[in-house]
Amino acid sequence: MVTAPLMENRIGLGLPQSSDARREPPPTVLLHVEAGDLFSVDGLSVSGPGLQQALAEQLAREPGLVLKVQVAPEADYQSAATALAAAKRAGVANIALE
Repeated sequence: MVTAPLMENRIGLGLPQSSDARREPPPTVLLHVEAGDLFSVDGLSVSGPGLQQALAEQLAREPGLVLKVQVAPEADYQSAATALAAAKRAGVANIALE
């Protein structure tokens, strides 16, 4: 009987290690869309043309923010689309619809 030595095939695998440090949630900014192209960013009224600038300023103050968009039931689709387009042009990457 012929025997062969036991062969080992190992794969180098780097797995992430857990840490005990808790992450803080990212800062959130609330964008409320109302009927008639009325917008408010964190409670401050903003006009349609100034929405992009207001969001860009918020993003400059708090990079990595999450924009929570609340659309009033009586607001039309175009108002919501305008708000989302302004957020995209301002560079907001994290958008949540509520």
